[in-house]
Amino acid sequence: MVMDRLNEALTELDGALSTPRAPELWRNAHNLLKRTTADQMKVGRLIAERNLVGLRAMVQSGIGEQQRVPGLSRPAQPAVPVQSAVVSEAVAAAMSADQASSATAVLVAPSFDQLRNGLRAFKKKMRVSQLDSDSHLTNRALTGGSRGTISAITPPTEFPRQVWEQLATEGKLKRAGHGMYALPLE
Repeated sequence: MVMDRLNEALTELDGALSTPRAPELWRNAHNLLKRTTADQMKVGRLIAERNLVGLRAMVQSGIGEQQRVPGLSRPAQPAVPVQSAVVSEAVAAAMSADQASSATAVLVAPSFDQLRNGLRAFKKKMRVSQLDSDSHLTNRALTGGSRGTISAITPPTEFPRQVWEQLATEGKLKRAGHGMYALPLE
């Protein structure tokens, strides 16, 4: 039952990748995948990367539904971890052209609209974070009135990591380390 719903969700997501409904569909697919025997670390990574091809390969590799044990509120874990057929980017790069075309780790370049909306969301989150930091009062009667020291933030999670990497490559964002980005000095 879960597998049927999961296949339907992936098919629906395939047709609606660039629509406003896409984040809801990704959440739905993630919630369904949580109820399977799939490696949850790999599932989380594939969801964060918005890697539909990798998710589809994981589903086709033979993951199953978790079995419920009477009296337990959580589903029972399988005795042997299930291996998935996801190929890493480094391995896919080292493969020949024939093998690489069938590799499951395919990353799609973000569209212009995704980049524009991602940069807009990043700037808004940066502005709100700075305003929030500036609004805090200190223990002193007279605050210094100095600007906050927030210079980098983690980007909004509504957009895949490829958007932030592309914006950093284009010079519109600057990598600050540990998954954080900053606006370049103008």
